[in-house]
Amino acid sequence: MIEVLLFAAVLLSFYIYRRFFTNLPPGPICWYPFVGYLPFLTKDPPRHLDKLRQKYGDVFGLYFGSRYVVCLAEFQTMKEVFNKDTVLERPPEVPFAIYEDSMGLMTLNGPFWQEQRRYAVQLFKEFAFTDKTLEHHIQMEVSHLLKEIDKVVGKPIEPTVLLIPSMSNIISSLAFGKRFEYCDPDRIMLDELIMEIPRRAGQVAYVHYMPWVKKIMLWLKWGSCNKLREALIRREAFCEKRVKLHEESFQEGTFRDYIDYFLHEMQKETRRSSFQRNVLVGNVSSFFGAGSETVRTTIDWLLLVATAFPDVRKKVQSEIDRVIGDRSPVWDDNKSMPYTMAVIWEVFRWKPINPINILRRCTQEMNVKGYRIPKGSIVVSCIWSIHNDPKVFDDPNEFKPERFLKTGDDGEVKVFKPDNLIPFSFGE
Repeated sequence: MIEVLLFAAVLLSFYIYRRFFTNLPPGPICWYPFVGYLPFLTKDPPRHLDKLRQKYGDVFGLYFGSRYVVCLAEFQTMKEVFNKDTVLERPPEVPFAIYEDSMGLMTLNGPFWQEQRRYAVQLFKEFAFTDKTLEHHIQMEVSHLLKEIDKVVGKPIEPTVLLIPSMSNIISSLAFGKRFEYCDPDRIMLDELIMEIPRRAGQVAYVHYMPWVKKIMLWLKWGSCNKLREALIRREAFCEKRVKLHEESFQEGTFRDYIDYFLHEMQKETRRSSFQRNVLVGNVSSFFGAGSETVRTTIDWLLLVATAFPDVRKKVQSEIDRVIGDRSPVWDDNKSMPYTMAVIWEVFRWKPINPINILRRCTQEMNVKGYRIPKGSIVVSCIWSIHNDPKVFDDPNEFKPERFLKTGDDGEVKVFKPDNLIPFSFGE
């Protein structure tokens, strides 16, 4: 009995000190040495964190392993924080940094990351809306996908098997200037890595909070840590070969793809510091994770929604028949298809691709909503909570595309996207 009382007194003392003397955000006081709150997490972390939000408020903190983590579960607060330069960095323990030599967008930090991200976004926007390159590659790849589907008409198929090469081929066209046939050994190998890397990364998420475990696992060359590192090395080796081929055939003034544009930046006399060859290889490798898996997952959910909600499927099909008919769709069709766009937005809200964003690290002490966020803290955005905030989205558990539709003064139904919809997180 005395031991129990002493333990309770220690917990109470710690809570009082933490809450009233350190001015840290409120949060659970139950945690264990070395592992922190991790043993209390359920198999559904986004919903578990949402329960903590309901108890402690929109800003709360807790220990995961040896790391202090601040969770932001309200849009305006997250927007304010993520627009600050002090939270631009990724923690050095992100799973993709297991391969120490990688220098891509998934591992870069600070100004280097900011410069490369802006360059990639600007370039891909030009591909999409200036030369229509992206739209052209998508249309071409859809035609190949339909041919593959025709081969199995009348037979059960797993859509993912065909969607993975289809999605990654679009990235291949933008990055390498070419697509691969579905049966190409390079295509098969790359698609295996596209599936394996996020799966392994999920299995080693604990390295965010217990970096000492990562060092032991890599030293022993054991478990998912080592498997993830090997997969990342293989993917970068594949991209390295493609970069080398481009270097051998590069002609100044002729730009076939992302690699050519990057090589052009590298050769400028006043080239920027982050435009280095290893960054190029790392960026191209990162695109396959960020651009293939996310789109494939979204389409998987759209297909599941079409199956689970036949009324939604019929309305989308009716709009497609009316606006597009038998021709190939183009991006500008979205302006005439409000219901279809509303369904896409609702899928992003209802089943966010990343319900908890990739972690940020606070490089300087900062103040958020009156709370002190210590230097070195990990900051996360609880996207699932933001998308399920009943103050913003009525009946958030329900799939309701109509929430993104409104009737204008001219009586025409239009689609609108609220700021609170952030399926790909927010900020730089």
